[in-house]
Amino acid sequence: MTFFKGINETKSSNFIKGSIIGKISSKNQIIYLSGENSNDLLLLKDYGLNIKVIGSNITDASYIKMIRSIYSKSLTAVTYEAFKISESFNMGDEFF
Repeated sequence: MTFFKGINETKSSNFIKGSIIGKISSKNQIIYLSGENSNDLLLLKDYGLNIKVIGSNITDASYIKMIRSIYSKSLTAVTYEAFKISESFNMGDEFF
């Protein structure tokens, strides 16, 4: 596509990456933004969005989402495995 021609040859980019952390219907969700022009979207705070710029690197918002996902999913898996072991000893109620 000609639109993207030479995009890797420039240091600046108009692209902004966003990642939503938390339940979208919650008032506590955070929208992490990254990219060189991310600060331009801070005006969305005026409309009630919880915006946080975490870096000028376009991939930073993806990185934080991936890291949080690894943390929460591994914690869930370990808890599930520990519960299954406690059930095998008839101690499921005590575990929780």
